[in-house]
This record gives sequence, structure tokens and C-alpha cells, in this order.
Amino acid sequence: MTEEVLAKENKAVIVLLGSLGSGKTERLLMLKNQAKQENALWTMRNLTAETRWVVVTVAEGIMESVKLGSFSKIFAAPAWYKGLMKIAKSAGKGYDPEKAGMVIADALNENAPAFLLLNDMHNLEKGEDSTRFLQVLHVMFDRIDKGVMVMMTSSESYFDFIMTGQDSLMARINKRLVVHPLNDQEASLMIAKRLLAKRVVEDMPALYPFTDSSVREMNRTAKGNPRELLKVADKVIDEAAKKKLIQINDDAVKGVMNVPEKAQEELAEAVGIGECIAVDQKK
Repeated sequence: MTEEVLAKENKAVIVLLGSLGSGKTERLLMLKNQAKQENALWTMRNLTAETRWVVVTVAEGIMESVKLGSFSKIFAAPAWYKGLMKIAKSAGKGYDPEKAGMVIADALNENAPAFLLLNDMHNLEKGEDSTRFLQVLHVMFDRIDKGVMVMMTSSESYFDFIMTGQDSLMARINKRLVVHPLNDQEASLMIAKRLLAKRVVEDMPALYPFTDSSVREMNRTAKGNPRELLKVADKVIDEAAKKKLIQINDDAVKGVMNVPEKAQEELAEAVGIGECIAVDQKK
């Protein structure tokens, strides 16, 4: 789909769903980097609980991304740029969702290939802004042309909640992708990659000081969540370094993760995986 958009052969609207720390943002960053390499327009906006008007954030993001000289922006700005400026100024006072959707779509069309990447939609509370923005998306999805991709990320539960009764809008989304939990092989590859970047001794087993069984146990504890897996690994290797363990098996992982929650909170802040290994090897 990305290749078709870059070649202006098609348009794409994609929603990427997953839990916190599952890798949604990482995938948006990969898409952003690909757009940069192809000299395509890209706008990535991280939505937070403080984001008051999403449409303002989007309009400002596109204006920041386009390459217009200061003279052109002031005296000879194209119609779509002027439209974005009006949205950015008026949205706080209320705006017409249909006009806003048309203006944003026109701006993306005029700068195709273009990528609009909206991260963490679940941070928006369902209310006036989110309701209006869904209307903006409806118009925008209808109006965008070949060479435009819109990708949004959200938790699955929030997306299902906010899209209740939005069958017409759902029909305009080309792909609904869910980031599934890591399997044990993927977890091993992630741990091995982290360890490799910090090795101070060459020709060591890829997972050392972890065993295959310890990675399986850590992945089970993290429920396949990449961010949680790294947190668990940090915690385990920190304790292993304190105890001067030569190798970490599943029993060692269970011993650390079964420590009462209060005791875990009292542990010193976990240091990075590689730093722990370096310290242990120097000892």
C-alpha cells in the first residue's frame, strides 16, 4: 500500500491498533522515515490528553511540513495553505467540520505523495472535539486522492468505542491492522538485538546471559508486550548482576518477578541491559 501511495497509484486509510507499548509508534516512525527517503510530504502528530482541537494540530502540522519560503507564505500562499491558516486560527472558536475536511484533503492532494500520521487517538476524550473530528475524517477520506495515506493509531478498545454507530466512516477505512503480542521467537530476537548493541565481548551467544527458557518466561510475564518485555529484562538483569549470576534461567526470572509488589517498588531504578552486562563482565 505504501508503494502504491508513493507512486500515486492509490490512496490508503489505515488504522493501527494495539496496547500501550506494543510498537504502534515505532511503525509510524518507520513510515515517516520511508516518506523522508522518498522526499514525500509527511506530517506526524502525537495526540495527548492536552490536545484541545485535533484539527488545529493537523493543520499546523501540514503547514510546518510544506516547503514554502517565508515570502510565499505571506504574499503568495496557495489557496490550500491559506485554508489551513484559517482552520488553525478559527478552530478554537468553533469550525465547520465539512470545510475543514475539504481543506485538509486538498492540502494533502496538492502535496502528494503525502502521509498524515496521527498517533495515539485514544488520548482524546469522546466529546465535542472528537465528534467534530470524526466528521472531518469522513469528509477528508472521501476527498483525498491517489498519492495520499492517512494512518491512525489507537488502543483497540477506544477505537471500537469511538466508532460505535460510525458505519459509514468505518467503510472508508481500507485496513484495520492489529499489532499482536510478541511470540517467543520475536521476543528472543528483540532481546538479542538489544544485547548486541551493548556487547563488550565478542563471539558470545546472542542471548547471553539469558537462556531460551528465561526469555520465554519474561515474555509470558510481559504478555508479549515489547515495552514491558524490556522493562522485565532490565529488572531481571539488574538483580542478576547484584547476585553475580553467570547465567539467567527461567527460575531466576520467576524469583525476581515473584517478589512482592511493594518490594519491587523499593528496588533501585533499573539500568539498561547493556550497562548491566558491562558492569558484570568488568567485575
